[in-house]
Amino acid sequence: MKYILNMLSGTPWWAWAILAYILYAGIKASKTKVISIKKLLLIPMVFSVMSIHSFVNVFNIHCLSVTTWATAILIGMCVGYYHTSRYKIEVNKKDLSLKIPGTWNTLIIVILIFCNKYYLHYSVAVNPSIVTQLWFTIFVLFVSGICSGFLNGRAIRYVCLLK
Repeated sequence: MKYILNMLSGTPWWAWAILAYILYAGIKASKTKVISIKKLLLIPMVFSVMSIHSFVNVFNIHCLSVTTWATAILIGMCVGYYHTSRYKIEVNKKDLSLKIPGTWNTLIIVILIFCNKYYLHYSVAVNPSIVTQLWFTIFVLFVSGICSGFLNGRAIRYVCLLK
């Protein structure tokens, strides 16, 4: 218990602010809404940049890490695309917007991303050599890739609907 309290008390205030915002955005995404394609593409881009940033700046780039990350992204994209294809989405090609039904998927994915990033940075702060551990590299990159891939697969589905 003391370990968890030390971990949580050492968390910077802005991490809690980010968590509060992603909880707000995830809950908001649970409601049906009309949204422009530009806004729909923003979230996948932000989380993809975060995933690439972690990959390039934290881990040693080698064949296994690249393969793990790329495979996870492809799996996530397929799942995101397929899952989104089951939604009843109304398309307005004139103003490039979509009426998307509410889903809890966004909340789940952004919480997973937050937890993965929190776990990554906390682990590295406590034990910098952990990035040399194969299991750690595979786990963090796989979760990051799946989540980013899911969001990108969903975005690809939305763009395809507008064609």
